[in-house]
Amino acid sequence: MDMFRYVRCVVAYALLVAMPLLLSWGFPGCIGNIPCKPAPFTAQVRSYFLDFKPGSYWIYRNLQNGDIDSVYFVSENITQGPTRPECKDENSTTILKGFAGDKRFGYYITSWDNTIESSQSDIVFQSTHNADKPASLTINGRSYGTTISIVHCCVTSDRQCYIEACTPPYFRLLRAVFAADIGLVRWEAENYPGFGKVTYELVRSNIVR
Repeated sequence: MDMFRYVRCVVAYALLVAMPLLLSWGFPGCIGNIPCKPAPFTAQVRSYFLDFKPGSYWIYRNLQNGDIDSVYFVSENITQGPTRPECKDENSTTILKGFAGDKRFGYYITSWDNTIESSQSDIVFQSTHNADKPASLTINGRSYGTTISIVHCCVTSDRQCYIEACTPPYFRLLRAVFAADIGLVRWEAENYPGFGKVTYELVRSNIVR
């Protein structure tokens, strides 16, 4: 009887020690009791922010003074996120150049949440987006059926900003409007070199996807 009790205790202890490993191996998509939902970039997110190729460019006009800003696609880098491979999370940085003549705007997004922020960029921007709730918008006489408007976190209180993201000297986007299959179609900025606070709208583009 003593031997039976001993063996039973050893087995129970072994199961207790092995439980975390069994949960992660035996139940795909789970680490313990935390579900791991596969989340590559959705088609909606891709249509607004990703899948542009070399040769893409956008030409904007300043509503205040008619200045023209020509912007072109530089690069896109999509990599796997930090979770386990079966989750298939992704993150990406897309870089555009030409703002104020030679400024880079790189925006970083992830597939596991709806944040968007500047990265490898001369322009500061930090916000959240909702690609699942588009709205129609008309810009320069052209109607865009699906757009999403994004407000910098210094303008709204729905998300806490890094302190430097709200510091006045920085060239900063305040609002940005992205259209499906087109990308950035309207943007408002402050501390724009030479002009200060500005609003630019798309007048022409060449999109390669």
